[in-house]
Amino acid sequence: MRDKQSKSWLQETMMLIPNLVRLLYQMLRDRRVRFREKLILIGTILYVLSPLDFVPDLIPFLGHVDDLLLLALIILRFMEQAGRQVVLDHWRGNVNLLHLAQQILKLTSLFLPPSVYDRIVKGSGYQGDYIDVKYRVHKD
Repeated sequence: MRDKQSKSWLQETMMLIPNLVRLLYQMLRDRRVRFREKLILIGTILYVLSPLDFVPDLIPFLGHVDDLLLLALIILRFMEQAGRQVVLDHWRGNVNLLHLAQQILKLTSLFLPPSVYDRIVKGSGYQGDYIDVKYRVHKD
């Protein structure tokens, strides 16, 4: 269900996109992060900065939802693979990063078309839990 509270939360979270991109940039400089993983960080940064992606940034609201989803997936992936502490060492925000990423995963599934959501999730390489948008449970 696409409620106003979820949309409002996502809109506020979009204000954190620059901080999340900065986090990825800082991780590029970390020696604990393998070279192959740094390539993924570069690709993610370029995707987020590009106005043309799965949902073009020119589309109000939705244009940044896919960026948020990819950022959340990459952060969760790096918490699993490089270690949570590696990621947290570079986080300068005042919110719980794990909770933030998990909430983004949950709420972006409500707004993005299922095909876009699934493609971004599968393309990110994230192996953890996420919402399978093809099989949602609807409450009557």
